[in-house]
Amino acid sequence: MLANVVMTLFARYDGELMRSPPATEPGSKRLGPLDAAQQRAWAALESWCRAGVGDGRSPFWRPRQLPDVPERFSLAAMVGGNSAGRSHLAETFALHLDRNDELAALSADSRLKGWCLKLAVKWHELWWWRKRHPRQPWDCGYLLEHPAAMARLAHFRPRRPTLIIADELRDGSLEQVLQALGTAKADFRHPVRLLVIDAALPGMLELRFDTDAQRWHTPVHDLGQVSVIALSGTQMADNGERSPPP
Repeated sequence: MLANVVMTLFARYDGELMRSPPATEPGSKRLGPLDAAQQRAWAALESWCRAGVGDGRSPFWRPRQLPDVPERFSLAAMVGGNSAGRSHLAETFALHLDRNDELAALSADSRLKGWCLKLAVKWHELWWWRKRHPRQPWDCGYLLEHPAAMARLAHFRPRRPTLIIADELRDGSLEQVLQALGTAKADFRHPVRLLVIDAALPGMLELRFDTDAQRWHTPVHDLGQVSVIALSGTQMADNGERSPPP
């Protein structure tokens, strides 16, 4: 049990795998008012990230047992709009999810308040038998596309719920990422979400739309369901065209 406490206490953000989005001011100020399409995209991102995360608890007497996480790994693709708009929305959402925008605001007011928030987060994470706090910060960051980071993916184990942003990766890199995370997900203690940002749906995903379930699916590495978030404000149809949402 002591080893579990020490491991949690000293766990650090994996800066060799991801680049954290810069936290300079509250996220709402960075993005400004959301238009209707951005609001729908934001709500879809929030729903996708939170779905299947479980309560984060392990039995008191078995701290090393993996918590029940129905969706240890899931994939979403954000497409449409312009490149700057997609990237800006994803960055602002990440700052909201990891609470770095809140931390920046508190630290600007008082460094002590910022440290208190950090300590409160660590304190709650120590007790493995308690439910995950509903506002627990996630680890969020942009996947680094270089050989060392790609090799590290196979050994990545999240220290807390994690959002990985893959912004316009090459197909070869995306294939490697999906294979590594899809293989490792059985050992994830916390949910991991991979957000792929691109101008169009990546062809290598071989996405198919189930009209009955109204869901996208990919056969690649048996990943199954994929959330497709269109910033154009319309729903992506299976033939590559766009149709009005129901």
